[in-house]
Amino acid sequence: MADYQETARQKMKELSSKDAATRRAAAYYLGEAGYDEAITKLVTLYKSDPDPTVRRAAAYSLGMFRAVEQALARGEEKRVMDLLRRVVDQGKFGRRLRLRPRSLAMLEIIMLVLLVALIALHLLLPGLGPLPGGIEAPRLVVGGPAAETTASPDAPDRQTLITNMQTLRQLLSNDLNTLQRQFQQVLVGSELDCAAFFNEPAPLENADAAAAAYPDLVPAIQTLGNAHATLVEAKGRYEAACFDGDVIAIEAVGGLLAPVVASLASLEEITPLLSPTEEVAAPQPSTPEPTEITATPTEAATPTPEPTAAPTEPLALANPRQHLVTLYGIIDEMRNPRGPAGLLRQYWTDATRAGMTDACRDPLPDVRDDYSLPPQDAEASPELAQAVEQINLGLDLIRQGWMLFETACQTNSLASQAATGRQIVMTAEAAFQTAEGLLNVVRNR
Repeated sequence: MADYQETARQKMKELSSKDAATRRAAAYYLGEAGYDEAITKLVTLYKSDPDPTVRRAAAYSLGMFRAVEQALARGEEKRVMDLLRRVVDQGKFGRRLRLRPRSLAMLEIIMLVLLVALIALHLLLPGLGPLPGGIEAPRLVVGGPAAETTASPDAPDRQTLITNMQTLRQLLSNDLNTLQRQFQQVLVGSELDCAAFFNEPAPLENADAAAAAYPDLVPAIQTLGNAHATLVEAKGRYEAACFDGDVIAIEAVGGLLAPVVASLASLEEITPLLSPTEEVAAPQPSTPEPTEITATPTEAATPTPEPTAAPTEPLALANPRQHLVTLYGIIDEMRNPRGPAGLLRQYWTDATRAGMTDACRDPLPDVRDDYSLPPQDAEASPELAQAVEQINLGLDLIRQGWMLFETACQTNSLASQAATGRQIVMTAEAAFQTAEGLLNVVRNR
């Protein structure tokens, strides 16, 4: 135990190290060891450390503390104590790190070689853009002063700009989807996952200069800026709930989800704007001039029998648009005032106003099963795959909403459950709205 305390105190000091790898390793240790005196320092690292890997390590460790709290709340004291005892007495940690130290050293060498290769490529192909991690690549200067001229921030290279915007759009979508799932967990009575991963992308660089240089990209640039602002605000609320004890009430989830869902829809709408404006045809080899060839008589060749190809099953062809009619129909069915979502919304509204409803006597409607998308269509159209995911999410929420309604009817708790029920319906409707926007993108292509 004394060794554990001494190691923990040493790791606390290492959290202030100038070396990011040392801070990262210390953060992981303290979280897995359950050293609660590190929580305040870990929160500081999570919020302000300049190295993203250290921030992720701090988030992971804070999530470990949260997991311990949740396990204790579930009455799993013995399991928690056994796991912590393994750390204190035996030095055994979780399975986060699956590589041996020697393998990690080899991986670092390989990554260093790759970095050198990337720098060499940037010397030969200067249009590749910045290296990962913000590393400034050296520039190859050939000739006199005229050769040293590079694109100024006021006139960014269009293709590089579009590539950067596409990357930012994807990172923003990933983080906003993560937040959407987290807020929806609160809506159905579950806990936030405080160790969820976020990309935390920076805003688009030189956005004003890019907008001035390429007016046709202004709507996309503005959408990315607005989505980034939404992400920062929503993630701040998530962090406050996880690390500052500022609990998210179920009644507040709708207000948190609305801008997130709207931003996700707007990010999908700008996808066509970020497509290449023109396609360059691949150069065709020149046809050689025909030359006169004098045939030399030879013996007739004996024909060789052609091998018979083994029968193969035909490959399924992707056809994303074939699903549109059915998926639009599902959304319309849910939105119909007499459909499963429409009825549920009306019944919860009645319960909110009167504290009761006669609908408890009615049989529950059937909510269709999740929609299954063939793999080739999902691969051919990511937007369609995301639309199906949102539709299935909405269907699942509607099912949960009817289960809650049935339970509330049986326990005479309609009035107390009405706010939660309405939030579930609103979240499902937001998912259907997002899906509709994604389907419109697929249809208009």
